Amino acid sequence: MRKYCLFTGNNAQLYSYTKHGIKSTTAANRILILLWYNIAHKTITKNIQHTVQRSGLLLPKLHTASGKTHVQRQRAQTALQNQGANQPLQYNNIGTNKTLFSSINKQSALEHNMAVKTTCKTTQKMALACNIVTIVVPVFNRSNLVVETLDSIACQTALPSLIIVDNNSTDNTMSVITEWAQENRKKNFPIKILSEPNQGAAQARNRGLSEVDTPWTLFFDSDDIMLPCHIQNLVCNIENNPKANLIGWNVIVTSLSGKKYIKHFPRKRHIWHNIFNGIMSTQQYAATTSLFQKCGGWNPELTGWDDYELGMRLLLCKPSIMYIKSKPAIEVRCQENSITGTSFRSSPAKWENSLNSCQTIFQQASMPRYARYINLKRAVLAAIYKKEGDTANSKRLMAFSLSNECSSWKKLLLHFAFNYTACGGRGIHWLIAPLI
Repeated sequence: MRKYCLFTGNNAQLYSYTKHGIKSTTAANRILILLWYNIAHKTITKNIQHTVQRSGLLLPKLHTASGKTHVQRQRAQTALQNQGANQPLQYNNIGTNKTLFSSINKQSALEHNMAVKTTCKTTQKMALACNIVTIVVPVFNRSNLVVETLDSIACQTALPSLIIVDNNSTDNTMSVITEWAQENRKKNFPIKILSEPNQGAAQARNRGLSEVDTPWTLFFDSDDIMLPCHIQNLVCNIENNPKANLIGWNVIVTSLSGKKYIKHFPRKRHIWHNIFNGIMSTQQYAATTSLFQKCGGWNPELTGWDDYELGMRLLLCKPSIMYIKSKPAIEVRCQENSITGTSFRSSPAKWENSLNSCQTIFQQASMPRYARYINLKRAVLAAIYKKEGDTANSKRLMAFSLSNECSSWKKLLLHFAFNYTACGGRGIHWLIAPLI
């Protein structure tokens, strides 16, 4: 738990700011804490910081359970990046051997592998990984990237089953993956190549899911990378936690600018975190095949944020969730030609249709508070449109968000969230969501 001490004059109060929200007695105090949080992260101007400091508000240090301040944690993460996190994952092919040079660094990968081996009950179970988990990889026009992704799967110390679904590619992707499969297919590494003519990632993933014959399924994108220890670690945790039917982990994300950061998988309040942080992204968890089938699989009507919407339905099934506490073994690499692209304003229907579907899901499940959270997410998306220069769609979506709220007080909160985000503020959900 992170603790903030806020001093104003001679009075002092202790606040707790955790991953589950800001706990305080008044909205004014919440605003002060959030204001400090944004100052510490340099998301508002130095002029505002100077004004706050002149007002007598002392900016406190953040202490974690480990005794490190927030600044120390940031420095540690920067040091991690300097050790090699700025470099993409590379493969050095020598004959039939493939050596993986991790973006996290080779020493970390070796330490991670040693930790995994000590947790496994027997090495015999690792040889049966292909009977436990299947990786489904949909591909569309990725002939220049997909081999690197597939090589990272073929380099696993515990080889899974693999299903590659070509989603009607117009380049030579099909011939590339067919040739790769012929070179890498072996007895303990079964590979299936399927074709899905109906366009859309959800269609391709459902096609792959229909062919899965193992108890666990992991969906993986065609431009991401996994370290050799990932499947071995997953299978160990499956064997050691037979009651779990959804397992999540942290990942490293490489943005379009090349900046790297760790995206965390939380241990509690998973629906809340998925609404505002999108924790159920494709590469961040694996689940039992029966759980995917129970919730209906992927929604083929959605062309964007389909993993966001599927995550809501999976979590509403109340699965037994386990969190793998280890160094990230997956690198998510953002691409300009991906579904998300470079901006939200370019395809507003993608994101809005997903939010509409999620709101309907929560309304049908008699969860009005979560439905209001989706409406708050909608107001934040409208603010992002405005930041990107799309005033027309911003006004339209904000008007729709306000029309979904009857309370004048809550409409005021939505206006505040919109204006705060449009001005460059971050993390407004920590402040507004508890009041919605």
